[in-house]
Amino acid sequence: TVTAVNDDPVVNLVVEDVVAEEGGPEVTVDLVGVFTDVDIETNGDEFSFEVSSGETLATYSLEGSPGTETFDLKLTLLENQNGEEVLSVTATDNEGKSAVLVFILTVTPVNDEPMVEGVIPDVMMEEDGPEVTVNLTGVYTDADIETNGDEFSFEVSGGETLLTYSLEGSPGMETFGLKLILLENQNGAEVLTITATDIEGLSATAQLNLV
Repeated sequence: TVTAVNDDPVVNLVVEDVVAEEGGPEVTVDLVGVFTDVDIETNGDEFSFEVSSGETLATYSLEGSPGTETFDLKLTLLENQNGEEVLSVTATDNEGKSAVLVFILTVTPVNDEPMVEGVIPDVMMEEDGPEVTVNLTGVYTDADIETNGDEFSFEVSGGETLLTYSLEGSPGMETFGLKLILLENQNGAEVLTITATDIEGLSATAQLNLV
């Protein structure tokens, strides 16, 4: 009589590191034939699987099953996230022995466009009146500011016949506004445009009506 001895699972194939673009489609990693264990055929052994990662770049799910034509790890990229993360897939047999596949997921950044999220109310001023500061906090957003250290530069145009202006504070702080100083003895209506441009040159423009 030859008694059975539990054999270790083995990682039989190398899986290449995965490179994907931020905001791209789902990525499928083929796991067919990656894990083997002689006890599966001879002793009816089975695998259970566990996937682990930092979960900062993607969610994942196993599709299909080992021993069939289709057995994949599906990676769904998280919105506006990029960087590098180590993923591991662990195959464990019925008696607790395991083998671990490790590969790296790299998500390359894509520059997102700035957005105008808030509406700037019309401004009514009286000739020779005091200066007015228009609140711009929260008007412009860009996902890359938090994730990739992107920054805005600003340009204001229009209104030169009625006033001068200056930007006060900076976006992301509690105070960020456009200070309007009226020219003496001038009146009328004007439209100002305030353009936020990111480091790579993408921009968003909001309009301020001076009525």
